[in-house]
Amino acid sequence: MHKKLFTVLLVALIASGVMFAQSAKKAPVIVDAPAVAVESVLNVGGPSPVTAANYVAVDTMPNVYGPAIGALNPAAFDPYTNTALVVYRGSTTYSAGSGELWYGYSTDHGQSWMRSATSVNGDNAQILARYPSAAIFNPGMAEDFSETIAVFAWPELNSNPVQFQHVGFAADQGFDGADFAAITNDGDPTSTPLYSSQVPVFTHTDGDGNGYVFWMSDNTDDASITLWKTTDYSDVTEINPENWNSAAFGDNGNITMGGVSANGVAYYGVIGSFAEEFGWTNPFGGWGIGYSKSEDNGDTWSDWNLVDSLTYVIDDRASYHELWDYIKGDEFISYQGDINVDKDGYVHIVTGVTAIDTAVSDEYGSNFMVEFIETDAGWDKKIILDGELLSDSTFTQYDGVALGQMGPSVYLAFDADREFMMAQWVTHDGGDSAFCDVYAAYRHLDDAEWSDAMNLTETPGFNENGSHFAPSLAKEVTVEGGDTTTTYTGFSFYYYPAGFEYGAGVPLTDPTVYYAAPVAVSFTTVSSVEDGIGEFDYNLGQNYPNPFNPATSIKYEIAKSSNVTLKVYDVLGAEVATLVNKAQNAGSYTVNFDASNLSSGVYIYEIKAGDFVKSAKMMLLK
Repeated sequence: MHKKLFTVLLVALIASGVMFAQSAKKAPVIVDAPAVAVESVLNVGGPSPVTAANYVAVDTMPNVYGPAIGALNPAAFDPYTNTALVVYRGSTTYSAGSGELWYGYSTDHGQSWMRSATSVNGDNAQILARYPSAAIFNPGMAEDFSETIAVFAWPELNSNPVQFQHVGFAADQGFDGADFAAITNDGDPTSTPLYSSQVPVFTHTDGDGNGYVFWMSDNTDDASITLWKTTDYSDVTEINPENWNSAAFGDNGNITMGGVSANGVAYYGVIGSFAEEFGWTNPFGGWGIGYSKSEDNGDTWSDWNLVDSLTYVIDDRASYHELWDYIKGDEFISYQGDINVDKDGYVHIVTGVTAIDTAVSDEYGSNFMVEFIETDAGWDKKIILDGELLSDSTFTQYDGVALGQMGPSVYLAFDADREFMMAQWVTHDGGDSAFCDVYAAYRHLDDAEWSDAMNLTETPGFNENGSHFAPSLAKEVTVEGGDTTTTYTGFSFYYYPAGFEYGAGVPLTDPTVYYAAPVAVSFTTVSSVEDGIGEFDYNLGQNYPNPFNPATSIKYEIAKSSNVTLKVYDVLGAEVATLVNKAQNAGSYTVNFDASNLSSGVYIYEIKAGDFVKSAKMMLLK
């Protein structure tokens, strides 16, 4: 059990200040103007998008800029306490300013949300935070969230000149009010180096159950990366890993994919302009994807393990391949990706790849969402989305400002056992609408392919090109009548101006709502009850896959010969399909349901066989 932290050293730390001593470059991010006062989420008013997944409002932010950078992850989920969390900049009706951070948390799988008791950085005199990240620190795997610590990191602005100068960090134990907040260099505008807008935070547990919090930032006056780590915030250590110096990136740049801890090892992934002398070769040109790992709790880090550029090659449709630069035609690089690790310690990286077709253009081609997988024999890949019709203009619908910098926003989450994964991204569907929707797909570790993409929003009149996804999944196992159902739940977030009805010309400085939804996928193993002479029990299994698009399978058993009906109803009770209506012998059966003619939503399927009646829910996501 953790003791209450920070009480002894808090005053001393605050009083003295916490001092720590390209080819194309990555695109800069927006530094927005001061926010106007807006109402909190309790008084948002106006229409909200009606979405396929059950998104609910978390809170109101001053504008859409707050979380609008895909390199970070403000969302977190702790599988031991079943607590979800998302950090954001507060509206000025309940916040001291647009740079004061708050967080919402949920203990019921995202159905309802509560705002933090106090702000994250209220002890910080500047209150000029931007683009925050969050994690939940629970190395002891406590089941009571009052024993956990919400941890945060963010880039901090100077007021004059307005630039990213510092790195802020904070912690709140027990979710009952901020315990600690500070910034590097004590806010001194003359100090160096200049830090960037990329400040991811993640937690790490070593093989003995000891916990650490890590946060990083690259520098804007060179390409090096600085790491900070702590166990209790009474002692914060700055580390500048030798292999993360500016020369490793050709003194040019890198884009974070964030960090993850698994099996006592910490991993940090970037997309960078790696130098050839540091192991990077690419016959196609462009930046590389790689990760560095630490087996001594962050004190030292390995050389970068780089995905072989030849692995980028998808098929023979195009002449060569490179990473997906989702805003073309400018002088900057716009890449985005995410990193996670499986139960065997192999790294998985998701990002976008463009297959250049020189018959059409030497800059444009088909865009793919791809999972790169580390193996003993090198790197392999699986295609998550074959987006032959995906255009780059999808991400510039806000006139190329603010949310255009989010890109495809691809994220990768694993369950606590690291055997099941879910990816989320945004893009349009290749149809008439150029506006984005939020999509997800999933697979077990041993599945040969990813599931079909599930449209979580399905809102053709809205352009949800700002979203995030918690890096951990919930897992729930239930047993009923001998059948075992395993449900994995991901936690999806997106944000949109309050009351705004259409996708074009979104008012970037208007009050903005942060939405959250649980994305659940269920699998049922049906156990036949046999006594040695072939007898069966009555049972109705969970459909698979679930959610589905557009087809799914339903298994059921009947114990003796009887007339069987299996029907599907909408949530209002109207019958939409009859799958079975006939006499059947005792046995186990599977029936397929094609919902191509139905709209997204929740449906109920019900079986009647003699006196046996049972129903279950399923979700159609197109």
